[in-house]
Amino acid sequence: MAEKDRELADLRTRAEERVISAERQNTDRMSPEDIAKLIHELETHQIELEIQNEDLNNTQQELVEIRDQYVEETVTWPRTWVATVSIYTIRMMPNCLSAMEKCSG
Repeated sequence: MAEKDRELADLRTRAEERVISAERQNTDRMSPEDIAKLIHELETHQIELEIQNEDLNNTQQELVEIRDQYVEETVTWPRTWVATVSIYTIRMMPNCLSAMEKCSG
């Protein structure tokens, strides 16, 4: 989590640097209605970003779960397949059991 906090702080610093270096409109000359509109736009944009962040976090969690499921299936699949084939083989052809034992050492 510390690295994520560092990344967020770095993002905040970069954003503040852009605000300082950018030409800003002088709010002293803006009407109260224009200032209210600007604040509304900023608040709306902030909420949009928060929603996007939630969506990204949810998607990341889903991808982690899918990856974990894939890894689990690829690790267990060969054993499951061999066990299924072995059971089928033992039931269908009892003589194969001794052949399998010889092959597996």
